[in-house]
Amino acid sequence: DAALASDKYVDTESIHRFDTRPEFHGGAGNAGPHLDKLAAAEAQARKAGDKSKWRTLVLESEHEDRVVGFVGRGRQEIASSASDVKQGAYGKVPTHGSSKLDQLMRPREVFAALRFKFGKLIDDNVEKSTDKDVIFCNDMLGKVSRSFAAVIRQLPPGLCLDICVFYLVLRALDTVEDDMDAYRGKEADKEAELRNFGAKRLTDRNCSVDGVGAGDERVLIQNFGAVVRVFYSLPASSQAVIRDITDKMGNGMADYVTADLAQGTVDQAAYDRYCHMVAGLVGEGLTRIFVGRGIENESLCGQGEHVWAFCPDAKKEPGNNGLANSMGLFLQKTNIIRDYLEDYVDGRAFWPQSVWRKHSITGDLGEFARPTAHGAGKVLPMSGKAGSIVAKGVGFQALRCLNELVA
Repeated sequence: DAALASDKYVDTESIHRFDTRPEFHGGAGNAGPHLDKLAAAEAQARKAGDKSKWRTLVLESEHEDRVVGFVGRGRQEIASSASDVKQGAYGKVPTHGSSKLDQLMRPREVFAALRFKFGKLIDDNVEKSTDKDVIFCNDMLGKVSRSFAAVIRQLPPGLCLDICVFYLVLRALDTVEDDMDAYRGKEADKEAELRNFGAKRLTDRNCSVDGVGAGDERVLIQNFGAVVRVFYSLPASSQAVIRDITDKMGNGMADYVTADLAQGTVDQAAYDRYCHMVAGLVGEGLTRIFVGRGIENESLCGQGEHVWAFCPDAKKEPGNNGLANSMGLFLQKTNIIRDYLEDYVDGRAFWPQSVWRKHSITGDLGEFARPTAHGAGKVLPMSGKAGSIVAKGVGFQALRCLNELVA
């Protein structure tokens, strides 16, 4: 306690600072210039009595060190993961993963993975077709979907192809929305592309869009004509639903092209509306296709427990798809909560400001990614004054914010 609570054991002559490893910003004895500059700025803010400014300086420094300021091996790892098959901000921030050796040390998991991959444990009702366009769609489904491909392929024959095409059409539309580089400075073109995607792209059997997207999404949209040709082989009822949802979603996405989302959506209503446009409509489309195919009855199109502002009044329109929207918004909000840091780095975040600002100290959405925002240090059991000193400046605002978003 004496060592932490007093200057009794302070050595200002031989020990200047404890530095991080060389992979990190300012590591291996090079922290001096960076920290001296920060210390001077902090001292000036403290002298002026501006506690908020001082706090912001500290948090911004943490952000630089832990998210942007990696050098050497750390930067190489980020660059490597950035070339992954997914577009957007995936790979732009450090992530945790297990090494191949660590994975191989779990033989049961290895066996289960091999059995799953090669054992044909899951039916694929799409692959039974010999049509080259259907084969392309099935192949792309497995490449651009991380979670839905296996489920879609197990749907009843006929229906599985409807949903496969529906998914790929919306994935192509989403690729346009997510590409922040191809349309940089050309927001009007992006808005027009989104609004006219159904009318322009979904009617062109030889459609090919170049220069948009990354990885497998780029391949999909470059060969979108194959998806269109399969689309026109579907029942008229399914075609009508897919086209209608594509038009509605494209217009909804276009409304957000020029919106300033660097700090998230304005409030809960805007957050809900965005989720409706990009996911609630998917729920509506799926429900309508299921009912149109005779797989489900019309009660599935009902209200559900939650009343959404963007759904028609259930008393006037019983089939208002409120339940379908609840399902879609649940899935989308799960992804948005998970992808918080990637979205923040990409400059298109969605956490509602009316929620997160209640828990923020600095007024910056990126604050919740920093160690001082999620209890770093307070987990250390220390006696006396040591515990309070180690935890000084540390809060649990990230956890409180997350709890409110989840609840």
